Amino acid sequence: MSVLFNSSEFYNYFYSRYINVGFFGTHLDFLLESWYGCDNNLFDFFTVSNERELINALPTGNRNQCRRKNLIITATIQNLKRGYYLYGVIDEYYVPNRRSTLREHFIHDFFVNGFDVKKNVFYLYGYSSNRKYKRVEISFEDFENGINGTDGLSLCFFQIHRYQSFFLDLKKIYKEIGAYLNSENRTYNVSDSEKNVYYGLSVYGALCNDLEKNVKQIDLRGLRILWEHKQCMLQRLILMKKRGESINYNIIDKYNELVKKHEILFRLSMKWNINNDLEILHSICQKLETYPYEEESILSQIVP
Repeated sequence: MSVLFNSSEFYNYFYSRYINVGFFGTHLDFLLESWYGCDNNLFDFFTVSNERELINALPTGNRNQCRRKNLIITATIQNLKRGYYLYGVIDEYYVPNRRSTLREHFIHDFFVNGFDVKKNVFYLYGYSSNRKYKRVEISFEDFENGINGTDGLSLCFFQIHRYQSFFLDLKKIYKEIGAYLNSENRTYNVSDSEKNVYYGLSVYGALCNDLEKNVKQIDLRGLRILWEHKQCMLQRLILMKKRGESINYNIIDKYNELVKKHEILFRLSMKWNINNDLEILHSICQKLETYPYEEESILSQIVP
């Protein structure tokens, strides 16, 4: 997504999607059409899962010169030079500023978009020890050790295949907001193996029930996604108004207040994980019960 947003037109594509959410038994997430909601034809990519594929990932002129010891480093540098980005999994024991740095072996995904040969580092993105998405500099040696520390090589080099003329799909937006308000899934394929799935506004109740069953430690990701969902919806409403849709500023102001409330809700969950104060848990569940009604009263004013 950070790559695609280099195109200003991609905002039209993004805000025509990421509208509905689902709770899938244990976790909450956006309903996606494809991998992170992006069509495959947006990217030119190739995957690497073994040493032979890694060698083939090198430009032809570099294959015979590459030393096996530095194969991962060389292949990454050469493909970054060609305009590719790198997505894969790494052992965060070797990654700076992580909770598991030099403490425990923990496999997690990562994103690399550059390097500095003078400093012998790659620029790697991920969630830091204080759970903020940040860039860190990782030495070539630690990067190679981290990749080798996984169960198997799993790298994906990708770049934007082509810029397209994206448009804001208003018909789709109204349809998906309607599905969200009615707690329905009208568009996306969900595996038959998925049990206890809730959609749209009904995810609030499902998430509250899940929190009450697992009171010792709240999984922050669900409440974080609810907050991000409100931020995306607010920007969507603003964009729709700019495009001439009949959305008055009162609706936008009210929804902005709802965004702020969800930020507080997320921070309350962080506070609960620190001190386990039951009053905080009750406050979280109370807000999860009332916020859907507030959102429904706002969004129902714009759905034809």
